[in-house]
Amino acid sequence: MKLILLLSISIILNASILDDYNLLQAKRSYTNNQLDDAKKYYQNCETKTSKINYNLGNISYKQKNYKDAIKYYKSITDSKLKYKTLHNLGNSYAKLDNIDDAIKSYEDALKIKEDKDTKFNLELLKKKQQDKKKKEEQNKDKQDKNQKNQEDQSKKDKKSKNDQDGQSKQKNKSKENKKEQSKNKSQQSQNRELSKIEEKKWDKMLNKREINTLMIPMKSKKDNNEQNIKPW
Repeated sequence: MKLILLLSISIILNASILDDYNLLQAKRSYTNNQLDDAKKYYQNCETKTSKINYNLGNISYKQKNYKDAIKYYKSITDSKLKYKTLHNLGNSYAKLDNIDDAIKSYEDALKIKEDKDTKFNLELLKKKQQDKKKKEEQNKDKQDKNQKNQEDQSKKDKKSKNDQDGQSKQKNKSKENKKEQSKNKSQQSQNRELSKIEEKKWDKMLNKREINTLMIPMKSKKDNNEQNIKPW
């Protein structure tokens, strides 16, 4: 039992010594702006305290890895770091253009402590939020207007097409009527020509053919006594 206890104490002491070493190296690396090394030493620590996570969040923020920074800041439970964490969390959200969450983080930070920098950032983001909403409304109005123009143009095109179809049909009908009229005129003309031809033909036939007309002679007084009347 004592052996187990001694081993546990030894492990804890060794872990503590190793953590102290990693913390010391991380601090030196961070001071020298060797962020990758500093991050590695903090991550090698056996015990991840709120301070370590806070520093990891700051390193990730400096490396512009804002998603990791948010992850580390959210893991912090130390109330003494709450204000700074919320302020930095707001900065990280702002860098990702997540304005709503950034504003909430700044507002929560100001509930803990009134700070000029936090307040300035909050007011700046609120203006940005208003501008964003205004642009979204303008874009929406523009899209609605474009859609309406497209619908109106579509209606005009449809009406124009219908008008063109109607005009085309009217033209076709007019052409057909003209064709029919032309056909009728042509037929009439042909009929007249045929009539003229027939007339000429019959005139020729009549001229060539001898037509004998039977005449009945009139009676005279001196012929009253005549009994036989012969045709002429």
